Amino acid sequence: MIIATVVIERRRQNRESIKTDLDLIAAIASLNYELKTLVLRLVEAPSDRAIWHKYLALVLWQVLEELPSLLGTDLQDEGKNFKNAVKGIRKDRAFMEELKQIRNGVAAHLSLTKVGPGRVEWSFDSIVNNALGEPAVLTTLVMRATEVSTAVHQLGSSLIRKHITLFPGANV
Repeated sequence: MIIATVVIERRRQNRESIKTDLDLIAAIASLNYELKTLVLRLVEAPSDRAIWHKYLALVLWQVLEELPSLLGTDLQDEGKNFKNAVKGIRKDRAFMEELKQIRNGVAAHLSLTKVGPGRVEWSFDSIVNNALGEPAVLTTLVMRATEVSTAVHQLGSSLIRKHITLFPGANV
């Protein structure tokens, strides 16, 4: 009886672990899709760069600041590889501070109740760069987004490989 209870409990825990990993794979796929879509929109509609840069900054913030905390102890190897892949970006204090200001500015913009630091300045810089004919995709934000997208793709692929039997025909 005790052995049966232990086996049932282990199966339940395994199902929970698989469900958590599948939820994470879905989130990773969504974030990677958003990164790539926003960069594509910059290429297609560079005159709207202020909009695409804002949302690109939000997604980058999610990936760099929020995603690592979702990679629990069950995913130590995957988490370590991902964190190593984005370490250089996260150590770039100037970039991370700018990203934070953009994120806070977008949040202030979306709330419409307060003007946060950086909101007006960042939007103005984006408009000036557009007027000067600066390519929308040749920015640090876009270059970092490309690096992050590669790391996110590798993380998702490693999770799919971990559960390859759940993805028949997957080519990772």
